[in-house]
Amino acid sequence: MVEYLSCFYQTIDEKGRVVLPGKLRRLAQEESGERGALTFKIRECDGGLSLYTKTAWAALRQHYTRYPETSREGRWAKRFFYMSVDEIKADKQGRITIPAAFRKRAGLEGEIIIFGVGDHIEIWSRERYEQLLRKRDEQEENKPPFGRWSSEGGKESDEQGESRT
Repeated sequence: MVEYLSCFYQTIDEKGRVVLPGKLRRLAQEESGERGALTFKIRECDGGLSLYTKTAWAALRQHYTRYPETSREGRWAKRFFYMSVDEIKADKQGRITIPAAFRKRAGLEGEIIIFGVGDHIEIWSRERYEQLLRKRDEQEENKPPFGRWSSEGGKESDEQGESRT
């Protein structure tokens, strides 16, 4: 399994076209086994867009297929998950065209930022992402922005059960 790392500043044109950085494109080809044109699932998430190869998508999809069709909550979870997804293709030069609805929801125009997030790639409006970073920096000086996580995968707490920050 590959690990997507690094951060790249790019521009997106008025038609929604952007070139995926070569490093990320090569990792996606390695992970998916595809050569030349690549296929991604694209999903809006947290104000940006997430790109998944078929391999990475299968793992995420497996989580949502566990929701039972017999429960209202399960059906709504699946609806919200699948309705926010589309499939896009990168050509041999690594260019993708982001659908207009996704560009609008993510505020993508002009300068963008593309980065690896371990198992997938994210694309953000540079302005929106930098606003989030500023907001995080405005938090209390000694308070970690995302909490401290134990080696067991959960938030650490003190003796009284309060989350430590």
